[in-house]
Amino acid sequence: MAEGRGFLGNIPWWGQLLILVALVFGLWYLVDLLAFSDVRLKTDGINKEADTLHEENRQAEQVRAQLADYQRQYQQALDELKVYRERLPEEVKISETLAELQQKAQSDTLIIRAFKPKAATSKEFYKEKPVEVQVGATYANLGKFFEDIANFKRIVQVTDVDIKKASPQTTNLTIESSFTLTTYFASEADVLNMPADAPAKK
Repeated sequence: MAEGRGFLGNIPWWGQLLILVALVFGLWYLVDLLAFSDVRLKTDGINKEADTLHEENRQAEQVRAQLADYQRQYQQALDELKVYRERLPEEVKISETLAELQQKAQSDTLIIRAFKPKAATSKEFYKEKPVEVQVGATYANLGKFFEDIANFKRIVQVTDVDIKKASPQTTNLTIESSFTLTTYFASEADVLNMPADAPAKK
């Protein structure tokens, strides 16, 4: 009975099914290899280009982030320099500072007996300009003047304070006082070239 049934006639039905499935998959693989190999190569190339572009974009984002950080640091440096310029004026502006100090003394109702600027002296990256001051005032007015000096936008130091009773005394004159006001100034080159630890020392 097996004669005339051919090769597959001697194989059980489930074996024939397996052979058929194998033939189908083999044919599909062959068609895929011949028909879609070029498409697959192009797709792989596109994927590689996409990965390259993704990496370049990631690196570009890092550069942009670093650039933004550098810009913030640069602006911070400019702001710090501006603060130094306000608190340490150039020598050509020191006369304005002295004039402001005189105006503050007058506005605090101090009677200015003497206001004598002395020669400037060099200190590290800045210079000091002492001014010998003698005033007549009350304790309250003198305290108000020292408070204004503490809040002054420029750096001003008060030293060598001497206070004695005024004679004769009036409503606006109960004490005589002498002290030294020391102002500070620096050129822009001095500020830009100052040592990194100079502000900490000051």
